[in-house]
Amino acid sequence: MEEEIRRCDLLSIPYLVHHPGAFTTSSREAGLDRIAAAYKELFKRTKTLSVVSCLENTVGSGSNLGRDFTELAALRDLITKATGRPERFGVCFDTCHAHAGGYDLSSLDKSRAVMAQLDAELGLSWVKVVHVNDSKAAAGSRRDLHEHIGEGTIGLPGFEGVVGHPALRGVPKILETPKGEGTDGTPLDTANLRRLYSFLGSTPINQPVTGTKSPSRRATTKARTPAPTRARGRATR
Repeated sequence: MEEEIRRCDLLSIPYLVHHPGAFTTSSREAGLDRIAAAYKELFKRTKTLSVVSCLENTVGSGSNLGRDFTELAALRDLITKATGRPERFGVCFDTCHAHAGGYDLSSLDKSRAVMAQLDAELGLSWVKVVHVNDSKAAAGSRRDLHEHIGEGTIGLPGFEGVVGHPALRGVPKILETPKGEGTDGTPLDTANLRRLYSFLGSTPINQPVTGTKSPSRRATTKARTPAPTRARGRATR
């Protein structure tokens, strides 16, 4: 982790995204304390650097930590108390992980409710990065399986509540969806991004990502605020 932080600094990457980890044979409380102790040591070793370490929410399989928003808030409090460096801590919100972890994002109303809960229990100001992914698995399944935007169990309406949220408009967003090209030669990342752009100024694009021709340019040029991109960020497991 120390090496990853130093690499980010050398490359002028402001955010390092990583999973909290699992407590395995110990206890949840011991796992949380160990993470805070690790942060204290890491920030001590890299005290002159400003790279922000972002804990990513998980699906919560097995003994993995970080599924609950309240647990992420508890980690924030433990880490900031241990390190005295709250400006170097952040959270990465992953839509697939949240949905599969039990925070149902499958409609506009549901996704807005989840974002309101995230704000109440953690605070959206702590969200520094968003991983924008649909989910092959059902809400609450605890299975981490990513899908193209709008083609999984979240669906297009659910993403509007996340991408279109005012507090997240300027937050870097990273796709972790399947890569390659569609049948028309359009990169799949481009097709997914166009769908997400559409929430910032036009009707959501319903064409299959892997099939028909790309949407017109007009549908992607109305955004007036920062939109999802493959942002400068480094993710590590």
